[in-house]
Amino acid sequence: MEREMDIPRYQPDNPFKFTPLELAKRKKALMEMERDYPHLPWQWLEMTYDYCATTPPNELDQIIEERRFETPGRFTNNGGKHKASLKHL
Repeated sequence: MEREMDIPRYQPDNPFKFTPLELAKRKKALMEMERDYPHLPWQWLEMTYDYCATTPPNELDQIIEERRFETPGRFTNNGGKHKASLKHL
């Protein structure tokens, strides 16, 4: 029994410093999102939830009003071919 106490338990990452209540709400919301959007990768759902949870509501409203989600992002691939895909030619 004493040896078991020496082994530290796994602590999941919490980079946004969510409280236990916020983590429970996050877990529930992610499960509902996974049910509603089964075709989306889990990481996208997590990223979306974390972004919306940590961004001020007025900034989210501004993004929606200006329809900034319809324009290409700064990391968007604007076409072309990847050099590695040209090796077989």
